[in-house]
Amino acid sequence: MAEFKTVQELLAVPERWTKGVYARKDNNLVGGDVEPEDPTAVCWCLIGAILCVYPDQKQQEDAIRRLNRHMLSTEFENAADAWNDHPDRTHQEVLDLVMRAGL
Repeated sequence: MAEFKTVQELLAVPERWTKGVYARKDNNLVGGDVEPEDPTAVCWCLIGAILCVYPDQKQQEDAIRRLNRHMLSTEFENAADAWNDHPDRTHQEVLDLVMRAGL
């Protein structure tokens, strides 16, 4: 797996984004889930991407707080994982949130 410096860089293309688990070793939406730091991972959810890019727990917590501050929907307040996994969520919406949060 290549090193990514930002969440935006990691999730830049739709093929590297997923729903339902933190990370997958293939782009199939059923099964294949792995830890976000696993070298076989090829796609990540929003929280999984944060866990992959930021190795330090304090950095991870800070990044998640930044996401929560920039979420536009109060329906998912403080629940970026549920927001990411919503059936109607698009890759572009995820990227927009990541850019607003500066991740």
